[in-house]
Amino acid sequence: MSQNEIDLHMGRGIGTYGKVVRGSLRPTEQYTWELAETLDLSEGEFVTVFRHWHRRDPARPLRATKLQLASTWQGVIERQVDMAYMSDASSDMIMCNEPFLRLFPSKKAPPNSMEWMLFSEEARDGTLIDWEGGSGGWLTVWAPRILPTLRAALDTMPNNRKLNELRQRVVEDADLEPVWNGPRPPYVTPDADIRPIKHDELGPGRVEIIFASPLTSPLNHFVLLVFQKGLHDPAKNVSVPAG
Repeated sequence: MSQNEIDLHMGRGIGTYGKVVRGSLRPTEQYTWELAETLDLSEGEFVTVFRHWHRRDPARPLRATKLQLASTWQGVIERQVDMAYMSDASSDMIMCNEPFLRLFPSKKAPPNSMEWMLFSEEARDGTLIDWEGGSGGWLTVWAPRILPTLRAALDTMPNNRKLNELRQRVVEDADLEPVWNGPRPPYVTPDADIRPIKHDELGPGRVEIIFASPLTSPLNHFVLLVFQKGLHDPAKNVSVPAG
C-alpha cells in the first residue's frame, strides 16, 4: 500500500502519512490507532509505534483478547509446577494455574491482582505477612513495593480507567495514603523481587517473583511465583524457621 493509498483508506488528506513518517506532523493517539488497524500491525508492532510517537504505553491492547491469549498461554501456565498467572495492563486476571489457586484461603483467584494486594481482607489479614510472620506485612513490606509499580504504570498509561480507580482508592485509604505521598523510592520492577508470604496450605515462606511480558502482547504480564518454606529476609540475612 502506497502512502497516498494509506491516506485515502484512512480518509485523510493526501500527504498526511508522509508528513507523519518524516516527522513534520505529530500524529494524534486516534490517528495511531487508525493507522495500526489500516496497516494490520501486530500487538508488538503497535505498542512499539505507540511508544515511539507518544512516549508511553497505550491504555489498552490493539485487538488481543483474553480468548486469543488463552489459546496460546493457557497450556504454558497450566504446565508450570510453581504458581503462575497472567494479567493485563490493568492487573486484571486473565488466567492462572491450580498451584496459584492453592495460595489463597478462598481458593479463588482475585479479579485484579493489584487491587487484591492493596485492599482485600484476605491479603491484609494473613496472606501478605512481614519477615517475622506478622500480618502487617501488606503495609510494611508489600505496599512500598506495589505502589511504585502502580505509579510507574500510570506514568505510561495515564488514561487507564482501572489504574486511576486504584490510585483514587489509595489516596482515600488512611493506611496507604501516607505511603503514596511519602518519600518516593526509585521504581524497581517486581522481577526477581523476594517477599514474605503465607501460603494457605504450605504455611509461611518466601516467594520469588518472575515477571515478564509476551512479545506478541507486551501490555500483558506473565508472573511466576516460586515459593520456598521458611522466612528469610535477603536484605537482613535473618531466617525464621518454617516450623
